[in-house]
Amino acid sequence: MQDIMSRSDEGKDHLKKKVERKWEYAPKSEGLVDREHVAPQTVKVRSLGSDGGGGRGHDEGLLSRFKGPMIWLAAILAIVVGLFAFSALFATATIDIEVSRQETSIDRDFTAYSGSSAGDVPFEFVVIESEVIERVPTTKEDEVSRKASGKIVVFNESPAKVDLVVNTRFKSNSGLIYRVGSPVTVPAASNASGEMLPGSLEISVLADKAGKEYNTGLTDFKIPGLEGSDLYDKMYARSKTEITGGFEGVLRTAEDAEIEAAQMRLVERAESAARSDLTGSIASDVVLYQDGIFVTVDTSVPNDVVTDESGKTFVPVRGVATLYAAVFDRHSLSAAIAAKAIPSYDGSDVLVTNLDELAMTLKDREAIDPQTSKTFTFGLKGKPFILWELDTDALRNDLVGLNESEAEAIVRSKYDESVRRYNAEFSPFWIKTFPNNANDIVITIQGG
Repeated sequence: MQDIMSRSDEGKDHLKKKVERKWEYAPKSEGLVDREHVAPQTVKVRSLGSDGGGGRGHDEGLLSRFKGPMIWLAAILAIVVGLFAFSALFATATIDIEVSRQETSIDRDFTAYSGSSAGDVPFEFVVIESEVIERVPTTKEDEVSRKASGKIVVFNESPAKVDLVVNTRFKSNSGLIYRVGSPVTVPAASNASGEMLPGSLEISVLADKAGKEYNTGLTDFKIPGLEGSDLYDKMYARSKTEITGGFEGVLRTAEDAEIEAAQMRLVERAESAARSDLTGSIASDVVLYQDGIFVTVDTSVPNDVVTDESGKTFVPVRGVATLYAAVFDRHSLSAAIAAKAIPSYDGSDVLVTNLDELAMTLKDREAIDPQTSKTFTFGLKGKPFILWELDTDALRNDLVGLNESEAEAIVRSKYDESVRRYNAEFSPFWIKTFPNNANDIVITIQGG
């Protein structure tokens, strides 16, 4: 019995010891308590953000654990979005285009025209005047009788051309008479944009008599032979140059053979000077051919001599070259060539890159008067290299704001004749839309 009691008591002591070692946390205000003495409690679950109690502390703990990573993630996203937006401000696009081209052969005639005339290609005459002087030493005195000469421009305000016969008289304002040395035809007046422009013709005239009194400066002229007719008031002339060279009396001069030799040299020198001046005056957008150049050279021997520093006297023989060159606009001539050489040509803008290498020949050259001719026929022979042109400014404006597929559709539909190959690259690479500013679109042309 004692033994049993003892074991029972031992068990109680053992149980008591176990109870004494079991502790747990109670609410903050009570501290540590024995589990056996903890009164039953109701557990309340609080939502995140609710006020008071242990639930709020638990929620704040969760937030504090995730708050740092969330802030970093938001910052990274903001930086990435900002970089994309910032890069879009400086986006560019580069388009590499190979334009259409074709080499062909041609041996055809063309009709050149000016003004209201009709033909294949327009032209105009460029006029160059060059003067050279050669001094010939005087060696003798001669009895000289020379008539003054010069150039005038005859105007015709009538609607019909007018023929003037050889020796037609022109009377200056001072009453002096000058005559034309050969028959001429003065063109009729023309209508240009609603305004009547008189026809005109430059001619040379010779004084009616020898003598210094016929030497005159710039003046106006009437045609006495037309007096009493309707043409009298519609035709008139004005000086192109001074009229000089008239003399009668004893004059110190050079040998005739020396003067004639000087005149021959001056013809060559004056023409060479005019051709040189022409080269420097032709714009890059026009083309001319040697067979389209006409040159006339007039020489004159003045009455007055010149004296150099040593006291020697010379006759200053003068040569004046007047050069007329038929020139063509490069684009107009290129289109005319394409129209005759390519059956499928649709009128697109083209440029023959080797126009200067083609051989040009005038037909019936003797019938062409550079002062009056409004049309003539010429032949072109060779292998023109035809390049289709592209309006890059228009293309840039068409591509603004488009994506890749939209841009390619525009190129194929609107620029198909001009574009042989097309490739677009964007910077930065992830942007696949053309910039909103046309200046940020760069176009490089291949195939020229």
